[in-house]
Amino acid sequence: MNSSTTSFTLIEVIIAATIFLTLSTALSSVCFSAINLTAQSQNQSDVVAVKRQLKRVFQNDLQNIRIGNTQLQLPLLGEQLNPDISNLSFSTSSGKITEEAPWSNDQKISYQLQESELQSQYQLLRLSQKNLLPSIDTDFEQQVLLEHVETFTITYLCDEGEQNTYNSLLEASLPYALVIHITWNQHGLQHHFELFVPIDQKQSELDGLTLIEASP
Repeated sequence: MNSSTTSFTLIEVIIAATIFLTLSTALSSVCFSAINLTAQSQNQSDVVAVKRQLKRVFQNDLQNIRIGNTQLQLPLLGEQLNPDISNLSFSTSSGKITEEAPWSNDQKISYQLQESELQSQYQLLRLSQKNLLPSIDTDFEQQVLLEHVETFTITYLCDEGEQNTYNSLLEASLPYALVIHITWNQHGLQHHFELFVPIDQKQSELDGLTLIEASP
């Protein structure tokens, strides 16, 4: 009788332990799934924030782009150094131009990649030179727009079709938009996204200069 009672109690313990382990495993799976979902949502939010910030920077610089071939009015130059890396440079103005100081807000803008400490990753830089007069030697101000960049290329959408390079001195018309392709490595996760930056072909003349206004 005692033996039967002991055996029955042991079975109950085994059943209880099995149920506990099953519930623990299920609960752990739910917790891990929730954590992964939260991490994925955070990653997507980070990508959206990065895209919004970068587009705002490019849009602001292109809003008052100046096209020319002088010390103060530079050409729009887009180079492709290799299939994964492009450079872009042009001159722009804040738009606050007066008769007393028509050049006070002009600056040269360059976008380029700089090697980082991590192999095959770069920093996306925005370089600005606010004084373009040849009599004054002014250094570039450097701003890091994005870390851990793997690729940065630009496609120029022109009336003749898509181009990977652009030189306003050799082209008959300006591109109507730029498509900026970026591959970003975020904590080991690779994100590829595109920024579409339209350029309004509406042009206005001011002191012999052509102003190209970017679309809002």
